[in-house]
Amino acid sequence: MKSGTSRAEQFLFQHLKSYFFKKYKVVNGDRKIIFPLEIDIVIEGKNTKIAIEYNGPIHFKMTYGKTLKTQSKKFFAILKRDLLKEGKLKSLGWKFIIVKDKEKYDEDFLNYVLKKIIKLVNDLEKKKINFDKIVIEREDEKDG
Repeated sequence: MKSGTSRAEQFLFQHLKSYFFKKYKVVNGDRKIIFPLEIDIVIEGKNTKIAIEYNGPIHFKMTYGKTLKTQSKKFFAILKRDLLKEGKLKSLGWKFIIVKDKEKYDEDFLNYVLKKIIKLVNDLEKKKINFDKIVIEREDEKDG
């Protein structure tokens, strides 16, 4: 596990790795695919290339930095990096799953996300679905 990984990202990575270990290579904190940018979780197989980004509260609120100027600068750097990752992954033919989590650590939500990702990966493998990008967020959880 890479240092600086949120508890929620660790939860998703550990569970996805244990679920898919026989079928896919599951990596946390990959910096090889779109160097020097980091992909939170990668699920890769013969015909499968899925990048998962866990976007926690820092992707939605200016929280880092002592002054408003510093907070703003860091926040917009995060947003710019997110867009850059998405563009590079798309150009390389990767499927992209973004988990938007604006709240505190919540295992019920993470279990919902885990089930959703597992279903997406399995359906993609069986060619039941196709997607370039899917966003999973808390509001989806209420819809089922």
